[in-house]
Amino acid sequence: MNREPIAIVGMGCRFPGGADSPGQFWRLLCDGTDAISDLPPARWNLADLDTLEPGASEMKHARRGGFLEQVDRFDAEFFGISPREAVTMDPQQRLVLEVAWEALEDACQVPGRLAGTRTGVFVGLSSFDYYELLMADGRNFDAYLGTGNTNCVAANRLSYVLDLKGPSLAVDAACSSSLVAVHLACQSLWNGESDLCVAAGVHVMLSPRITMSFIKAGMMAADGRCKTFDARADGYVRSEGAGALVLKPQSSALADGNRIYAVIRGSGTNHNGRSNGLTAPNPRAQESLLRQVWRQADVLPGQVQYVEAHGTGTALGDAMEGKALGTVLSEGYPSGRSCLVGSVKTNIGHLEAAAGIAGIIKVALALHHRCIPPNLHFEQPNPHIPFERLPLQVVRELTAWEPGGAMRLAGVSAFGFGGTNAHLLVQEAPPEPAAPPNPPTIPHLLTLTARSEPALRQLAGRFAHHLNAADAAQLADICFSANTGRTLFAFRLALVAEHPAEMAGLLAAFGAGQRPSAVHFGHSPRRRTTDVDDDAYPRLQSSLVERRRMLEVLGGWFAEGSVALEWGRLAGEGRMRRVSLPTYPFERQRYWMAPEPQPLPVHPTPAKVPQPPHTPRDRLAAYVQKQVMDVLKLHSAQTFEPERSLSDLGLDSLMLVELRDHFARDLQVTLSPARLLRNPSIDELVEELSKHLREKVPAAQPQPLGDAPVQVTAWLAHRLHRPKARLRLFCFHHLGGGASVFRQWADALPADVEVCPVQFPGREERIAEMPLTSFCAAIELLVQVLAPHLDRPFALYGHSMGSLVGFELAHRLGEHHGLQPEHLFVGGLWAPHLHAAHMANQPAWQSETLSTLLEIPAALRTEEQFMAQLWPAIEADNRLCRSYSYQERTRPLGCSLTAFGGLQDRVAGREELTAWNRHTNGIFGLQMFPGRHLFLNESRDALLKVLARSLAPARSVY
Repeated sequence: MNREPIAIVGMGCRFPGGADSPGQFWRLLCDGTDAISDLPPARWNLADLDTLEPGASEMKHARRGGFLEQVDRFDAEFFGISPREAVTMDPQQRLVLEVAWEALEDACQVPGRLAGTRTGVFVGLSSFDYYELLMADGRNFDAYLGTGNTNCVAANRLSYVLDLKGPSLAVDAACSSSLVAVHLACQSLWNGESDLCVAAGVHVMLSPRITMSFIKAGMMAADGRCKTFDARADGYVRSEGAGALVLKPQSSALADGNRIYAVIRGSGTNHNGRSNGLTAPNPRAQESLLRQVWRQADVLPGQVQYVEAHGTGTALGDAMEGKALGTVLSEGYPSGRSCLVGSVKTNIGHLEAAAGIAGIIKVALALHHRCIPPNLHFEQPNPHIPFERLPLQVVRELTAWEPGGAMRLAGVSAFGFGGTNAHLLVQEAPPEPAAPPNPPTIPHLLTLTARSEPALRQLAGRFAHHLNAADAAQLADICFSANTGRTLFAFRLALVAEHPAEMAGLLAAFGAGQRPSAVHFGHSPRRRTTDVDDDAYPRLQSSLVERRRMLEVLGGWFAEGSVALEWGRLAGEGRMRRVSLPTYPFERQRYWMAPEPQPLPVHPTPAKVPQPPHTPRDRLAAYVQKQVMDVLKLHSAQTFEPERSLSDLGLDSLMLVELRDHFARDLQVTLSPARLLRNPSIDELVEELSKHLREKVPAAQPQPLGDAPVQVTAWLAHRLHRPKARLRLFCFHHLGGGASVFRQWADALPADVEVCPVQFPGREERIAEMPLTSFCAAIELLVQVLAPHLDRPFALYGHSMGSLVGFELAHRLGEHHGLQPEHLFVGGLWAPHLHAAHMANQPAWQSETLSTLLEIPAALRTEEQFMAQLWPAIEADNRLCRSYSYQERTRPLGCSLTAFGGLQDRVAGREELTAWNRHTNGIFGLQMFPGRHLFLNESRDALLKVLARSLAPARSVY
């Protein structure tokens, strides 16, 4: 079968012995390190084993294993998970998130750019120790217990966090789980179901009960070592770990310039069927699988030079696997030659569900480095394996992999104790294009970012260590990979250097807490999209002095977050290659089940006598922060900025309802659902509660607009005044929405654009006012409101209902006031001339349909009080839209018009959006984004980038 090889372009791992990266794992393997250790004291109490099994001497086998450090710690904030939810998350789910992120970084793939793509996630895991411990204490029961401990969520949560739209599933095949996961990922790529896949495996041991069961079954080694293929083999030692691979078709990897560790030529699975016992191996099934996979890949047995065996170190299992492998190899192996065999379990123990991923990472690294690491604890061959008659040879020492002109080719096996077998055929990567000889030594710009300053300094230290081992020819690739393959965060640094040692010295100083003048450092929480003029980039003919000067300027702009750089223009001559770099330093904190002792600060400071808040507002702020901390399950040693929104802190809809109930119980203040759904900050909540407490009067009844003069400040909400703005952008929200949806747009658009979100009555700050239900009346009011602010160029953006508002307003201002917007942006709605037909064919929206369309969280739909607050505005907006009557005009608009749509939007598709073209004589554009009807939330950054580009002033041609 002629199938395209699947490239392994990224890897991440956590293995025993401190192997927290592929590089550390490779050093452990080459050094022949035995990573098995004594049981960490925090895992389980050894005295309890004697209580559970009085007098059972074999319980000593549970005292050794391969263990990870800090399985109780996790950077929940990095992944947008609240501390409350993190506490009940199985550490296996946490590890999958971390190693998958690191694997994507290793592949120079920015995770955020995968949003909405056909990226598959396949995770092998089988244990549930944390759930067992949680269930032992009723204090751990909460709404997140189910999602935190259901194995399928290990894959599903990664897909959710990164917004991946490919297949997402967990695989439980016991010891072959993760290799089966890799097999399924390859099938998904070969079938065209996915364009890229993350395949992972994870296993964590938190309870001795499974170990005790395996001891009774005679599966555990007395000395706590896997002695694979050795005469002393008497069982295996349990271990834990996690690994992840990033996979894509080889042609795609080559086209994208990925570094390829190895390629997968073939894969397969089968089952033992009815054998000598459920957990007994079946050599005939193993032979059949090897032949099947090798035949499908058009590979002869004699071409396979190494096999990473399942090799647990049991006398029966090793013998059966050795005989099965030797039998198949004997069918075509050249006389006098032997296939090398080994098992990573001799180094790190048996990772059970994660064993397969450990084996394939070892093989990929061996192919990449062209060396085969030694198989440990091999003294005398297992007498039940006839090595003298079979073309098998156990690797005893670090061995150069020299196949004598043939392609390096290896097999990887994993066999589950329930009978599921898996095998992969892995080949060395295709040769890379030759690097240009003696590349010129020129200055290069390196940028790094992190979510906090301590993390940025730690990342700088990691890069300093990496650069100390690099040569000058690698510097361009290192800078290119760092600049283009990492997520942009708020804390930034940039520096320019010609040599790796120079760059390493500056980074080491910054990592140690210094602020070298040559390092640009900045904090830019607001992401800018301003482009850089062409003449700001160095050219190939620029002198070294001029190039350095220009790069320093660009680096300073980057650090302050004021520009978006085109990194390809900084690469210099030749094609840049993506290379492996240090990964992000997660800032882990302890999240563990009850009972939980109060943690101490990492760096103890002299105790301070707490001072009571001095003012009523201070007391209220302290109260609100305490309630948020209680809902999030934060402890007193943790702090957060009061200006951050509740969603950034990890509050979801369930927590918002709980927080509202706290305020109603303690303060007798019931905040409107709309206010909470806007995800205010702590500071904004304090202001809102202060206002209610000062008033202490019944909530105002809705008042008709006609009873009071028009209040301009009420209509323009969340407006960031920019007196020197070149242009004003007026934004009109969707049906049932509010101006808060545009609250952060000013941060992302150029500084010469003043964003003016328009707030209709009956919602958010104007919830006490009567909503509008007449479209004509709404346009007349808007003309009055906006007239004083049309003293400079302006543009209009409308989403859904707001599209009709913007369109009619543009016509009214042009026909009656001689004013025309520079640009009209419309999103998520059919063209106006189609409105009547759509309304005639569309019955009145039902509440459930509107709730789904507006993406109201399911938990809030059953909250009567919340829906009673939200529904009047939604119903009024629905009537407003139905009151709209399109009037054909003799002349279309003269401004540019751009229509935006969501790829999964059920309201307006590409055809309905393209129909807007007839309503302008200016330039028409259509842009589709990932997301449903409210894609302006899901794809906000991409949409704002298009807006910024469209609103940029025209450049002179002279």
